[in-house]
Amino acid sequence: MTVAKSKSVSVVITCYNQAHYIGEAIESVLNQTLAPAEIIVIDDGSPDDTSSVVEGFGARVRYIKQANAGVVVARTRGINESKGEFLVLLDGDDRLLPTGLERAVEVLVNNPGCAFVSGQCRLIEADGSLRSTPRQKPLTANIYAALLLDNFIWMPAQVMFRRQKLIDAGGLDAHADHASDYELYLRLARIYGACSLTEDVADWRLHGGNTHHKLAMMMNSSFRVYRAQKQFIDGDHELKNAYREGLLRWQNFYGEQVVHQLREELRRRRDRKLIVRNVLTLMRHAPMLLAKHLMRKTYCVVFRVKSDLAVDKR
Repeated sequence: MTVAKSKSVSVVITCYNQAHYIGEAIESVLNQTLAPAEIIVIDDGSPDDTSSVVEGFGARVRYIKQANAGVVVARTRGINESKGEFLVLLDGDDRLLPTGLERAVEVLVNNPGCAFVSGQCRLIEADGSLRSTPRQKPLTANIYAALLLDNFIWMPAQVMFRRQKLIDAGGLDAHADHASDYELYLRLARIYGACSLTEDVADWRLHGGNTHHKLAMMMNSSFRVYRAQKQFIDGDHELKNAYREGLLRWQNFYGEQVVHQLREELRRRRDRKLIVRNVLTLMRHAPMLLAKHLMRKTYCVVFRVKSDLAVDKR
């Protein structure tokens, strides 16, 4: 028996209304080259037939259903219920790749100081077929600085935690809301250190149940988490540079998406509350980006008016 196979791994699968995907997620865990010690499904109050799908796997899966309370509460419930030395958090619509657990355990065994290891992921369509996936750039030795520069962890199942270090650090922060996973990676990397591997370990499913309507909330959560890091970077030149560059990246990443959504809503004149929320979010977190787009829009209007006047004079 290898060192990796002697280590216990808990896989916690959280889901809400994902009966059509949850079976595939569970199968991906059962098909691992390193069998997990336990599989726990936390159903966050799904109104569909998730329960019947999960219960079809019998004693191989522990099923817990709770009243709907959100993903942070569901993941925290799973963390508290788990017993393994290592822990993976898998969303109910995603999949693990067959060697994902074994490779992650090997890295953590060989790097005892790391609180977690992150691999790479593949993008898949709603039907499970592969999408073209850009490769991540090589990471620096300082994972905390790399996370300040860019959140290279796209989805939770890319990460395997040392469960006890996660608990000792305080677990997930409910106040971080939509950015709770990013806040946890930053905190663990800063306190303990982290490591990475270059292999694909999971599939991230992109489908219609996305968070498009939550862009402003996600931007607010991400910036609240990001700006909280400023207190930890004083006196460190590498971290200060990473923070400055990362702040611009976040402003552009979320800002451009919010601007696009704002234009669509203005054109359709459909959701006034969303329009106001998006404008206020941009004013707070990306005022220069908002100003740039307003100036561009003003220029277009002025140019159109001048063109119309020129035509009239003829």
